[in-house]
Amino acid sequence: MHIPLSLIYARILAAIVHGMAMARALAVGALFGAGLYFLNYHVISGIFPWFVSARGAAALIAHLAFGLLAAGIYTGLTRPEPPPA
Repeated sequence: MHIPLSLIYARILAAIVHGMAMARALAVGALFGAGLYFLNYHVISGIFPWFVSARGAAALIAHLAFGLLAAGIYTGLTRPEPPPA
């Protein structure tokens, strides 16, 4: 379940950060990751109460890392090539 959801979330994030400078994309990626953490562990836990026990710093850091990495990798891969010297 994690891989398909990660791919969906990464595609959404890619659409959001498309065309942004790296620093801004990373900031947006971190906010996106924090938003996913809040959604998963504070909103969806109302439907799936066993998510409550997984709340904590490790889960938050993992979601922040996901957002940072997804935004950074996408932005780095979509940067225009510099002209040849």
